[in-house]
Amino acid sequence: TTPIVTSTNSPSIAPMVTSTNFPSTTPIVTSTNSPSIAPMDQYRCTDRNGNWVIGKKERAWCFWAKKGGDTEIPTRCALKKLYKDCPETCASSDRVGKWTIGKKTRNWCIWARKEGDAEIVNRCEMKNIYKDCFETCVGCVSCSDKGDQWSIGRKTRNWCVWARKDGEANISSRCDQKKLHDDCPKTCGDCA
Repeated sequence: TTPIVTSTNSPSIAPMVTSTNFPSTTPIVTSTNSPSIAPMDQYRCTDRNGNWVIGKKERAWCFWAKKGGDTEIPTRCALKKLYKDCPETCASSDRVGKWTIGKKTRNWCIWARKEGDAEIVNRCEMKNIYKDCFETCVGCVSCSDKGDQWSIGRKTRNWCVWARKDGEANISSRCDQKKLHDDCPKTCGDCA
């Protein structure tokens, strides 16, 4: 189900999300009685549904990003700046290590958190680090499986695909057997 964003009577950094037992096509966003640090509807943790316009083209951009296959997704997401609208498709957790922006090299995700929650939104905007610091800047962990192959023991394969290979009934035991929960949260049923 898609979350419904609820209102509060006090300032907040990000929306409070409550689940419902009925589906909706888009989050329902209500305003607060007090100012918040970031606009209530600025971030989402699930891919945007339906068509919207970028430039002069209208299409379902999250679907378009996936259409090129796993190897094309990063390029397409970067080309159309889809990280906020298509987090499940485009993003992952925070980047590890240091990288250079302008003339400075540091871990920009740590830098974004350095001044506390109140400054995260401003710092992420200032350096445009949503892609690299998704978990920090958007406030939710992407729930998508690893798309490439990796080794466990002497075997290399896409283990998320392997976990699904023998059907629904065996997924849980396969995820436990190979400890796939971190790499295959969607397949293993670990998404909130």
